[in-house]
Amino acid sequence: MLEQDQDKLSSRLRPNEKVLWTGRPKQGFAFTRLDWFQIPASVVIMAPLLAISCGLVGGAFRDYQEYVDQRQLAFVLLAIPLIFVSFYLLVGRFIHDRINRAHMIYALTNEAAHIVPMWGLLPKRLDLNRYDMRLEQFIDGQGTIQFVPSSGRPQWFGYPFGGRVGATIGQPPRFYRIENASVVFEQAKALSRDRKEALSS
Repeated sequence: MLEQDQDKLSSRLRPNEKVLWTGRPKQGFAFTRLDWFQIPASVVIMAPLLAISCGLVGGAFRDYQEYVDQRQLAFVLLAIPLIFVSFYLLVGRFIHDRINRAHMIYALTNEAAHIVPMWGLLPKRLDLNRYDMRLEQFIDGQGTIQFVPSSGRPQWFGYPFGGRVGATIGQPPRFYRIENASVVFEQAKALSRDRKEALSS
């Protein structure tokens, strides 16, 4: 583990915590199943708004209009944030997610799983006695470990309005596409079981 990564983790550990494993998510651009819906939807929303807005603004400048119809101006002002949101869903979120994963650290300790993202995003500490784990494996040997609350009550992690906008941004807590996922999964399950038994006894 790099020294800078160790510094980021050590500041979040409790006195008796020991780091047993560290890793990083898959690097580069990543696509999820939801992208098959979000990408076409973003194009459908952004294209007509962009075309109409550019036409209205361009027409006003071309004809040297001193007065622009208030309804046209209101439409342009409303369309601008929608265009930015659509552009982010179409392109920006992939860049954002790639940068986030490049700075993200995963760690497994004797007490918890830690997800430390890039600056500006809140880290997550997942006490192992409160979570169950699920494993999704891929043909390239990587795997994703999903952390599910043992109480059965879903915990909401994400952007406003429930947006899941990337492989790691706005997603429920998980170790995304890590190496040796099955080994880490069994280790996490054993630690979770031991923690629950110790607390219940």
